[in-house]
Amino acid sequence: MNYSLGSDFQAFIDSRLDCVGHRLKNNADYKRKNDNIENATQELLAAMSPKMAFTLSDIDDSYLEIITICERASYRQGFKDALRLFSEF
Repeated sequence: MNYSLGSDFQAFIDSRLDCVGHRLKNNADYKRKNDNIENATQELLAAMSPKMAFTLSDIDDSYLEIITICERASYRQGFKDALRLFSEF
């Protein structure tokens, strides 16, 4: 895939994932789990030294990056699977 097509496809994937993200914000289970994470994080931060709080923040950032990588890879694979399935008909 050339660079322009690759960057355009990445922008397409990001756009679609943003749409899913907006839908999830209205999902009760998603809200509950997100609130649980936020409350637990705040509790931990309050009990930690500033250095440990920074470490926890760094871990959180890394997990979010991993999730983003997994979302993009999953979407890309699903798209490829759909094209492959479509080409079989």
